[in-house]
This record gives sequence, C-alpha cells and structure tokens, in this order.
Amino acid sequence: MKVILASVLVSFLACLLLLPFIFRPLAVIAAPSASAASLQARNITCSSDDMRRKYCPIPTQGGARIIRQRSDADCIYNRTWGYDARGIWVDRGCRADFEVGIR
Repeated sequence: MKVILASVLVSFLACLLLLPFIFRPLAVIAAPSASAASLQARNITCSSDDMRRKYCPIPTQGGARIIRQRSDADCIYNRTWGYDARGIWVDRGCRADFEVGIR
C-alpha cells in the first residue's frame, strides 16, 4: 500500500512540474501577447494647427518617428515634436505623419 501511494504521489508531482510546459504553447497559439500587439508599427497624423502644443494619444512604447512632414513649419525632435507615455505631441505648427511602435 505504501509503494502504491508513493508511486501515485511521484506521478502527481511529475504532472505538476510538466503542466506549464504542456499548456504554455497552447496559450501562446490562442492569443498573442499584449506586448507584441502593442509594438506593431502604426501610423498617425498629429497637427499643431493653432501653433500650440497638441497631444495625439497613441501607445508609444516602441518609439516614434516622422514618416512625412505635412507643415511648412519645421518638425524638430524634442523642440516641436516628441513623444512620451501619453502619446505624440506637436507644437509651433508642426504637422506630420508618424509611425509608432518601431523598435
């Protein structure tokens, strides 16, 4: 009887150790991770039409870059445009198309 209980206990512990390796691939196939989805490159247009700072809310964890300037006013990183956790900001007449999630 002790041998049977010991063998059942060993089998149970082995199953507990193997469960993460069995079910983890299924979870990855079923749903992509949130971080992978948030780092897909996306485009957005952001405009400072009134010469004031404007925020365009978009996830910027992967960074941002200008892909097309639309204004006559210069768009200079950290002067007339930039990004932070809230999104992309533009100022002093900068209007441009941005790509985010590029890293």
